[in-house]
Amino acid sequence: MKIYYAHSNKEINSPVHRRREIFLKETFGKVAEVIDPSHDLPLGMLSNQYIDYALNECGLVIATEYLDFIGRGVYTILSKCIQQDHKPRAILMREDEDKLGVSFYLVREVALVEPSDWVVRYGKVTVTREVKLLDLIELLTSKNIPDAEDKKV
Repeated sequence: MKIYYAHSNKEINSPVHRRREIFLKETFGKVAEVIDPSHDLPLGMLSNQYIDYALNECGLVIATEYLDFIGRGVYTILSKCIQQDHKPRAILMREDEDKLGVSFYLVREVALVEPSDWVVRYGKVTVTREVKLLDLIELLTSKNIPDAEDKKV
């Protein structure tokens, strides 16, 4: 299975981006191939080609926020995952300072916030519940990704 790492272009090559990518590859590398579009896909692809790749070639999309928002590309990928009956399943990864670690959440919906700001404040993510890391690894190996629940977190 492939995991598409959807992130803000503002983070590319930053310490935060590198830390998150290393974490994802070390955590999931034995059960899935983690695809970071900023360097694992050919340069010069059009935005719709990235979206098609995430939706058609990957079983899971793990997205991150930038300044608590998502840009247009991440918004589009997550909204299409939801429209396609969650195939691939959309997961939001957040770094939780109070938990001293990373948490994963099922994505319930995305909302448009500022359509003119394609890069930073384009949208917001609503999640349902946290997915424990071991459960997520088990889900990846079984290919049985659960549907999002109605309850907001």
